[in-house]
Amino acid sequence: MAFKRPLVKMAGAVSPHRSKRQFMSKKPPTQAHAAAFDRIRALLREQESFPLRYTHKIIGKHSAAFRTGADRLLREVPGLRIAFERESSGGAHLAITFEFSAADADQVVRLLELTAEVEDLLVIL
Repeated sequence: MAFKRPLVKMAGAVSPHRSKRQFMSKKPPTQAHAAAFDRIRALLREQESFPLRYTHKIIGKHSAAFRTGADRLLREVPGLRIAFERESSGGAHLAITFEFSAADADQVVRLLELTAEVEDLLVIL
């Protein structure tokens, strides 16, 4: 059974949320995911002026897999840098805030697509 979640707008950020089961899955994104990313692209074009300084925060398990995924984002997204990083009080989770100058909505959506592939990811803000 495929899970369909609506596009969620939180604190000025937009992200497609998947269920825990979908995050744990190694399956490639579905057409529903592609539609969600298309909707995000349309919202960005409608609501933002480019270029813009984009802040992207992710929270995940404090694991080697999550760190590897975050490092991949740094390698694959030109100009992306870590602005802030914080471990949870118990050390089980890690929050990383990235920033970069996005020339257009496609760059933001590409970052979101790559982020959705990060292992042990819990939240995209």
